[in-house]
Amino acid sequence: MAQDMTEEVNAFENSLQRIEIRHWKMNKEEQNQYLQTEKEIWPDNPLGMERLLEFKGKPNWTAITAFDGKDIVGGIMAWEDLEEPVGVIEDLFVKETYRKLGLGRNLLTSGLTYLQSVGFKEMSEEKRFNIEL
Repeated sequence: MAQDMTEEVNAFENSLQRIEIRHWKMNKEEQNQYLQTEKEIWPDNPLGMERLLEFKGKPNWTAITAFDGKDIVGGIMAWEDLEEPVGVIEDLFVKETYRKLGLGRNLLTSGLTYLQSVGFKEMSEEKRFNIEL
């Protein structure tokens, strides 16, 4: 999937006011929390620490994570692809009980807006599975 990044990405209002969405660099303990939640979403193909650390080493890497209190309920990662002059979106997930409320769209919009803010004009999507968000 390619996304033209020259046009403004429309912001999407979060319909769940108690959800906090923020950029999150993740310390070691937080990485484990993230991976545990992500494994609940992708039990047959979890990201794993090795790949998470690989992604975190990419230029302009960020995780945009949705929290309900201290619980992770969704997330997305974005970074720069060194082989092509594009931004990459990876690992978009939303816990099942939070789906169909606009959270996935909000996370994707946040990821695209971030990529625009660091100067990308085109985005590439890494895809493992297709789950309706």
